[in-house]
Amino acid sequence: MVDAHFVQDTVGELMPPGSRPKNDRQRFDWAVSISIGVIAVIGAAHIAQACGFLTAIGLSGFAMASDVSQQQATLTAIQTNQLNRDMRDAKTQVCLASQHNNQAALDSWSRQLQASRSMYYAITKNWPDVQSCEELLVGNKTG
Repeated sequence: MVDAHFVQDTVGELMPPGSRPKNDRQRFDWAVSISIGVIAVIGAAHIAQACGFLTAIGLSGFAMASDVSQQQATLTAIQTNQLNRDMRDAKTQVCLASQHNNQAALDSWSRQLQASRSMYYAITKNWPDVQSCEELLVGNKTG
């Protein structure tokens, strides 16, 4: 822990000759001036860091628009791939439920398929292509 008298003596030694406060008003003025100076230095350091001027010492600034765009494209690709799998699985289950005349399962999986299609559209602004039962159930025909 730093001793308060040590800090006070050190600051006192840094003051120019003849500028030692003679009364409470001068001490107050010095305290306010030093506080404003510290706030200004901290603010300038923050702005420099945020603008990327301190990358040489390992402090990166805000994300660049190109980085954000690339990450958004990656996220969109991951989401659409997952939705494509969900739609394929739901459509497969719709086809199986239809083959087995299971109306409850057919309704449930149809709702799931429609929800996945809607989410896909919300992300890409294009309706997805969903495979037909013939494409999904190759060699799995019953009847």
